[in-house]
Amino acid sequence: MKRLIIGFVAGVILATGTVAWGNPVIDVSVSTDHASYLPLETIEITVTATNPADDVIELYFPSAYQAGYKIDYFFDLPSYYAYAQVDTSVFIEAHESHTWTFDYDWDLLILPSGIHSLEGYVLGYAQSPSIEIEIISDPEPGDFDLDGDVDVSDLGILGTNYGTTVGATWRKGDTDGGGVVDVTDLGVLATHFGYGTNTANTVPEPSTMTLVCISILTLTLRRRKW
Repeated sequence: MKRLIIGFVAGVILATGTVAWGNPVIDVSVSTDHASYLPLETIEITVTATNPADDVIELYFPSAYQAGYKIDYFFDLPSYYAYAQVDTSVFIEAHESHTWTFDYDWDLLILPSGIHSLEGYVLGYAQSPSIEIEIISDPEPGDFDLDGDVDVSDLGILGTNYGTTVGATWRKGDTDGGGVVDVTDLGVLATHFGYGTNTANTVPEPSTMTLVCISILTLTLRRRKW
């Protein structure tokens, strides 16, 4: 099998678009585990390098620092100095990918509410097009998946976690930060059910609230039987 070795080329990461240093031998993309987040919530970032060639390639790095990300053009550069200065390599088979996963370090920069630009890069080779993530500091009560509405998806989240007594979070249906998912959270969801949908900004009919409660209780009973 023919091996293509790609050497390190020093360069500056530009602000936007897909940028390569030297030959564009890899495609780089970035993704996150969610589209929206609460302040200080863990943001899992994945940078993926794909080899579009028909031969295996070797990416060479002059240190253990291989890939990273930037949010609003703010680099996670402090992590660079934490790596030992030893040569490293990554081999990627033809048409295969290699990934790096990071948790955003909120100590570097507290992201304010709103839309933020995120880009990933492979040091010395290429960077990804930007994607957007949103920080929501004041979500609608009951919008557990942070998608801007309170609907059956949120009902499913609460139903799945109903009865949790320790360690529950907003994404698991805990509306008051108490670490539990109980009838209080059910009442909050029922009150706001329909927000952001075709019935947005209307008070749910009693029948709708009853349906929500029955659905939760049914899901809970089924789970207990399991």
